Amino acid sequence: MNKEEIRDLLRQKEGKMDLPIPLQEGKFIDLRDCGHLFVSGIANSGKSNALRCFLASLLVNRAGDVKLFIYDPKRIEYSPFAAREEMLFPVAWEASEAKECLLKVKDEMERRFSLMVGSDCCDIDEYREKAEKLPYIVIGIDEVAALGEEEGAFDALFLLLAKGRAAGIHVIATSSRFVTLPKRIADNFSARIALTQSSYEDSKRFI
Repeated sequence: MNKEEIRDLLRQKEGKMDLPIPLQEGKFIDLRDCGHLFVSGIANSGKSNALRCFLASLLVNRAGDVKLFIYDPKRIEYSPFAAREEMLFPVAWEASEAKECLLKVKDEMERRFSLMVGSDCCDIDEYREKAEKLPYIVIGIDEVAALGEEEGAFDALFLLLAKGRAAGIHVIATSSRFVTLPKRIADNFSARIALTQSSYEDSKRFI
């Protein structure tokens, strides 16, 4: 499919999905329904390409209604996103930078909860209808295991995974080492996409 055909397909889904994510030709999932999404696979299996595609699809179909934060420890994968006005913060290269950004998103999550309580709304979708159309926030983390280099980074991520969906905050993460992640992190990714795995046992554990 060319870019125009992809754009047309995405726009066809506009009235049906809040945060459409393309899986294959003509097939999409809604990140609002999924909560958080994990992509696992060995090196060169296409994890970064998948994440870039997912984020780009949101910008095509939800420009103005979504904000992004991206952690790119490889430093070269997401430069096309740097100048986009939808970016909450510059693309983070270091785990320490990512931690600080995650903490800021956590503060925004808590602010949104206060707004929802004050408006007697149970989630962001109800609040967007009754009060203010706050943008969805999508966090893209390439090689989430690298966050473990910074003390406290997984703690910040865990809070967003555990509570973020109700506030319109979603995480899409990748890693070639899913089985080494802390259980509290791994268990909060209810939607998973498996690319090429290193072994049958790794595939079973991931799915």
